[in-house]
Amino acid sequence: MSDKTDPAAAVQIDEEFLNQFPNLVPEVGGLHESIIVGEKRRFETLLEALANAMATSRASGGSREEIQQAALCALHAYYQKVYDLRDEDEHRKRDVERFIASIKSARILNYDLIERFFPRPYQKQLEMTSDVDAENDPIRLFRLCCTPGEDVLSRRRRFEARRQLTLAQLLFEFRLFGNGPDDLDRDMLRFSDDLKRSYFLGQKSEAYKVVTELSARNAYRVKQHGLTVSKLGPEERLRSTATHREMPIDMRFIRWNGREIPVFFNIRVKRDAVWKLIRKSKRDTTRLDDLCGVKLVFLNEADQKAGVDLLRGTIAREPGTIFGEASNLARAGRVIDETNLHSAAEYRARKYFCIRYRRVYEIQIELMRDWLNEQFSH
Repeated sequence: MSDKTDPAAAVQIDEEFLNQFPNLVPEVGGLHESIIVGEKRRFETLLEALANAMATSRASGGSREEIQQAALCALHAYYQKVYDLRDEDEHRKRDVERFIASIKSARILNYDLIERFFPRPYQKQLEMTSDVDAENDPIRLFRLCCTPGEDVLSRRRRFEARRQLTLAQLLFEFRLFGNGPDDLDRDMLRFSDDLKRSYFLGQKSEAYKVVTELSARNAYRVKQHGLTVSKLGPEERLRSTATHREMPIDMRFIRWNGREIPVFFNIRVKRDAVWKLIRKSKRDTTRLDDLCGVKLVFLNEADQKAGVDLLRGTIAREPGTIFGEASNLARAGRVIDETNLHSAAEYRARKYFCIRYRRVYEIQIELMRDWLNEQFSH
């Protein structure tokens, strides 16, 4: 769980992870923490409620589909107070569809993690058992979380089902609380459109060429005098080597004091928010404040200062809605966020948070040299 060398710190982080995600911890002999025992009891109570609903429907002559719907209604009612769900048929149907979509997304997330971070010989061993891999039905997934048996495959099936359920539940909460993929894309587009209308010059963009000389002796960082930026000719061909990089980049423009300043503009929506929560041992899906963000990259410090001042007059204008400013531009070897274990010292930027459309956006401001170091150095 931890890459720290201090055993006490590792134990503390392990306990924190267990406390936040008890269903992501495989069954280990002698593990009797209260939250594990509590989860076992909660599963038993839920299954009892589902079984009673299905038995009642069956006794009244319900068809297989009606029995299944009775179970889904009971599941929805079981979580109604937790998620403040509405019990009208149309709302119940939409919530079930959300959860099924979350189950499918969770499976994609899990396989994506395996493919990205594990060597191919290990990937086959980490694939889900066929029962869990094929299960999109919420009721049967909950049942798999309580699979009887103490053999290896039974324990593995229980763990994989609970892992699948945990990821699906987190994704369901993101969707339910307005942070689903469609919500983020919609709000990111609104903020981006605001910038294009109010911050950037309309119908003004040009192709530029960035040429960098990298130092093989200094982790392939940009050399002190190894960066040039110029307009890209229509027929110009680019070439690159291990230490000489030429890349095209599309620049927008802002106007400040009569000058037109080129800016590289990039937007991003966090697609791996679930993994970020798990890495940080944070269960609360409402606490992430960087699901949407923009990056503004300037060629020099004078342009950067002008860009920040223009932001204050166009986008970031309302008092009390800008917060959390942080920077490591003047602190060599320091990370931008001391509380983020995954923040790299190589990442040099200034950032702050902005509230707009009832969403928090992270605004990152960088110099071109620092952005290129972030791209190329290792």
